Amino acid sequence: MEFNYQEIEEREKKISEWLKVEYLKERLLYSDMAVLLLTSVSPLCRHHSKDNKDKKLNDLALSMLSSRMFNDFEATKHLLLWGLPGQTQSILRDVIECMLLFRLFLKKPERAKKWIISLSEYHPINAYNQLKNLNINAKEYAMYGQLSHEGHTNLLAALSHTQEQYIEGKGTLRTIHFGSAQTPESKFFITDSFQTLFTLFFFALAEPLADCYYHNTEESSFVLWHQKLEDIRQRIVDLTNEYIDKPNFGTSKVTPELQDLISRKIRFKDFKRILES
Repeated sequence: MEFNYQEIEEREKKISEWLKVEYLKERLLYSDMAVLLLTSVSPLCRHHSKDNKDKKLNDLALSMLSSRMFNDFEATKHLLLWGLPGQTQSILRDVIECMLLFRLFLKKPERAKKWIISLSEYHPINAYNQLKNLNINAKEYAMYGQLSHEGHTNLLAALSHTQEQYIEGKGTLRTIHFGSAQTPESKFFITDSFQTLFTLFFFALAEPLADCYYHNTEESSFVLWHQKLEDIRQRIVDLTNEYIDKPNFGTSKVTPELQDLISRKIRFKDFKRILES
């Protein structure tokens, strides 16, 4: 059997154009969240000649972490809009690692200095425990284990481009998609990954980035920024409600065995509960 990679490229381009229309609401929401992130860290990127050396190092560390976090979000968005949800898990896990260090360096600037000068590394569980000792609840860490699991090569992590459909008289037809796919199953995983993306993005904005911006800008600017964040929170909840109202979404043609595996990944109701609290 011969394969033509150019045909895969052309198919992916068409699917990507379809996904950009299908997920227009998600794209607009993401864009507004990205603006808030960039606004919140903009004071860190300015040159302050009168600042002391330690503050400059701390601002540098926070700037680098926020840049990496932003680029992780960007990479995730682009992969989803190219129909490759299974490849986003490891990237979203890196977002959590960035957030943990960002929180830690906000409260303990000397750790940022050590991180830069001594090339010190902080394992996620170590950073989380240090934050816990400071009475800081890093909510995002609750998602770290699942993203780590899905980021490795196992059955659940490999489902997003696998499709099984029962055909009367012929049995089960299994299709493995190479590259993008336009199936109910792939759409389910894309939507699921968008929800994970928005939840982590909101956690980042609502706590560490808000804390950073609050201490580096005028009160009037922060109040306006925070009002926009509240609007975004409600939009995420509304979007989650839309997802919940589609209980059979993405599973209508899947055999019971595969449907059972997919159902383990349904987390929309949990996201709604977290956001509303």
